[in-house]
Amino acid sequence: MVVHEEAYFETTIRGVSQVKSFLKESAPALLSNELLSPELMGALEDLVRRQQLLGVLRTVMQRGTLEPQNWRTKMRLPSEWVRHERDRRHAVPMLPTSRPPRTSHPTPHLTMHPTPTPADPWSPAATQDELLDKCAQVQAVHDRKTVGKRAIDDLNAHATAIYTSQERLRANIKSLEKMPGSDLMARYMRDLDREEDDLIQTRAKIEEHNSTNNGLVDEIEERWSELVRIATSLKEKI
Repeated sequence: MVVHEEAYFETTIRGVSQVKSFLKESAPALLSNELLSPELMGALEDLVRRQQLLGVLRTVMQRGTLEPQNWRTKMRLPSEWVRHERDRRHAVPMLPTSRPPRTSHPTPHLTMHPTPTPADPWSPAATQDELLDKCAQVQAVHDRKTVGKRAIDDLNAHATAIYTSQERLRANIKSLEKMPGSDLMARYMRDLDREEDDLIQTRAKIEEHNSTNNGLVDEIEERWSELVRIATSLKEKI
């Protein structure tokens, strides 16, 4: 008597994070034991990639906080996934060009051979990298604007300090009205002239930074518009 035993195991996976854990921890062994089909594994990989990309696209389209470095890390697939996905997408059946003569030999199975294909719309180069590069560019302009705003704040603080010092000097000069030719009066006047020159230069720098930042505001808007356009186009392909 021959006894056949079968084991049945069922588990529920919910959410992209659990699918990613399954693909990383369980899928390779199941695939090697032919308990998981390459087609299903490829479909799960597509699910992970698309859901991650969808989350980023929603953030971009709503002009939310950009985190290109963090997104690039989260959206990077393990190298073995990429190889498997590339082989799966590039493998096509090679059919004979003419009907072979009938023989008693069994018909040969179709073989799968890698062949070059056009750029896949879901390849990282066509979607993730382009989008994340654009996000990094917007972020870089934002950083430049922040640096400019910080410089303006520092210059305004310096200008305020000059105003305070000038008020003190004018008060001292007024107290010496009866001693117009004194050395102390001359020193106060030189200090007042020097601080007035400093104030003029500080105002010029503030104006320059304001002009630069106004230009950066326009550049940020242009880059955001381009980024949203790319995100919208990519979302339509999902």
